[in-house]
Amino acid sequence: MSVVPGVKRLMIGDRVGSYYHGFPGYIDQVRVCKGALQFSPASFEVASVRRVFQRMEPDATVTFAVVNHQRETLSGAKVSFLLSGVPQPSQLIPDVASGERYLFDMQIDTSLRPDDYRLTAVVDVPGDDPYRGAQEFEITITPRLPRRMPVLMWGGAMKQVDQLVDLGFTHSLGIGADFGKIWEAGEVTDPTTPERMVSAIETLDLALKNGVGMCAGLSPGRWAAGQEEYRRVNADGEPHGESACGNFPEVQEFCYNVGASVAEAYGDHPALQSCMVHTEVRGATGLCYHDHDRDLFREATGLEIPEAIASHRSTSWDTIDDFPADRVIPDDYPMYVYYKWFWGDGDGWNALHTNLHEGIKSAGNEDLWTFHDPAARTASVFGSGGQVDYLSHWTYSYPDPIRIGLCTDELFAMARGSSRADQQVMKMTQIIWYRNQTAPQPGEEARVQTGDFVDQDTRPSGTGSVDASGRYLAAWEREIPGARFVTIAPMQLREALWTKISRPIQGIMYHGWQSLVPLDSSSGSYRYTNSETRWELKRLVNTVIRPLGPTLMEIPDRPADVAFLQSFASEMFANKGTWGWNGGWIGDAYLIMQYARLQTRVVYEQTIQKEGLDDFKVLVMPDCDVLPRSIVDAVQAFQDAGGIVVGDENLCPAIQPDILMPSQKRPKEADLARAMNIEAATNLRAELDEHYGRYADSSTPDVITRVRTYGSTDYLFAVNDQREFGDYVGQHGLVMENGLPTDASLTIRH
Repeated sequence: MSVVPGVKRLMIGDRVGSYYHGFPGYIDQVRVCKGALQFSPASFEVASVRRVFQRMEPDATVTFAVVNHQRETLSGAKVSFLLSGVPQPSQLIPDVASGERYLFDMQIDTSLRPDDYRLTAVVDVPGDDPYRGAQEFEITITPRLPRRMPVLMWGGAMKQVDQLVDLGFTHSLGIGADFGKIWEAGEVTDPTTPERMVSAIETLDLALKNGVGMCAGLSPGRWAAGQEEYRRVNADGEPHGESACGNFPEVQEFCYNVGASVAEAYGDHPALQSCMVHTEVRGATGLCYHDHDRDLFREATGLEIPEAIASHRSTSWDTIDDFPADRVIPDDYPMYVYYKWFWGDGDGWNALHTNLHEGIKSAGNEDLWTFHDPAARTASVFGSGGQVDYLSHWTYSYPDPIRIGLCTDELFAMARGSSRADQQVMKMTQIIWYRNQTAPQPGEEARVQTGDFVDQDTRPSGTGSVDASGRYLAAWEREIPGARFVTIAPMQLREALWTKISRPIQGIMYHGWQSLVPLDSSSGSYRYTNSETRWELKRLVNTVIRPLGPTLMEIPDRPADVAFLQSFASEMFANKGTWGWNGGWIGDAYLIMQYARLQTRVVYEQTIQKEGLDDFKVLVMPDCDVLPRSIVDAVQAFQDAGGIVVGDENLCPAIQPDILMPSQKRPKEADLARAMNIEAATNLRAELDEHYGRYADSSTPDVITRVRTYGSTDYLFAVNDQREFGDYVGQHGLVMENGLPTDASLTIRH
């Protein structure tokens, strides 16, 4: 051909001058080459993405593909392998028809010592014009990991995996799914596009290479709320709220399909070790009146949904006609029966959790564990989280880090009542703090007057300064004035960790990566404002969790003889309860128990109905305004048998407390609030100590004691809660963030 080599336009037909794409007869480009191209009878390629394997992992393979480009059948091809120069068993390829693709696996010998290995694969095709194709790349065999307490970063941090590992994290969220794709398929399918599946497998390889377990974060039930026909409806049948109705079979099947799709795609990868089964979904739930909702309630109870129900959270007793004057309701009171059904099974969320859990387990990976959070953001009933392996919940440590113990104990109350006997508990501390609740900006509603530190002799020392109005500002407040979520103070992180691991939790979690480590980005709502926190976390993981975690996971709680009742009836008819936030009078009452060095166990009405009160000597009843008859009878029998009831002035009139602990409204100033709670604890001890002896005690309310027991061995935890205002957020008076050393004598009646 006399045309000069290069890229040319080519027109076929008589449409000369037309250059529009899609016009008949137009070909976009052709290339004229300098010489004849060599025709390859076949091509040879790697068909699998995975490159990292765990030592002794069974059925570890790399998949290759041979494609026949000839018109004739490809016959006699042979593949040979070298692993770091060591010949491996070769394979003969069966006949491959014209245009067909043949896949074959190379078995990886994972008994080799952990290391990087060079894998070379060569295919030879005989014939008049023989073809040889080769692929060479690196594979890695990683060591098997010992049993360890999970330390999970709730949030993607794999782009900084070196920092993640250095700080001691063992797990990270980072695997997702395309819910819309799976919804449209209506069955188990690829969880996302091929390109994103490749990226996910590469992330799993990276995690395995660094000893990190990946966690899939899946909330298909929340996504389903976007399908209006599956939303909750009011009594008039109109969609309302932002939550799907979990009683639709289609939504339940969808949740299973999402879990099974992820399991089928990645379940054989050792790095996929966990799945978060829905998050932040129960707070958006609501009443629902589909025909199937009405039918399910009728089938479960024989009743119709009561018309007087005002809200899924509460219907105030003083708005209900003929409500019992002594605030004691029959156990079969229709509204009480409905509320128990709704929060247990009726809104469908627990079934959705279970379906997703079963889907992710469908691939048969027994080591893959599931958890649901925030599991305590619900009423005080059994069943939260469905059949997941672990219940979890996050807690903001301010203003008092020991408050994390209340939510942790609520999770144990839920797990004890689960229909799954082996359900256990994990616990998260938030790395982030809400700015407006710890260090308000000028113009925000400040909870405390902030001018106390104007004088140079009394304001905190440090790198801060005083602004034009005489208001002390920490260095981070000047440098990042728009921060909305700031970093937890290191001493609060430390105290929260010891408080939660004094209980038999099976893993710890943290959320707020951008507030924990310095990143290049200056955008986002989570900001890095305390450079000491990450080093404190690293120290705690290295010196506490790594060496002690496996042991702590095996040691049970010591049975408590002080019960702390959270009344479901009072939540539903008096708008009480913590709803997982550790706040209100119940939250402070629980702090008082800790300052009084009382090892308490949170119990629900269902706990008492199921187990009774024989195991307890003291029953604490804060905000128990309304009670069912069975609980009143049990409490009265408990008192008749010598049990001590501690109650406030709001206690159901049918019960007279042996010790009155008046409710109190927490002041905004953190030091005043803490002093008030310690004073209440001192008063409680003065009344209680004549009748009750502690198994473990400390000489000061500043040191909180808790005991766990294995066989005849006691493990005594002592958590120092002595704190002061610092110069990080303390200048605002809302949080005492600095820890102080304390002298205390500890005693145990062993």
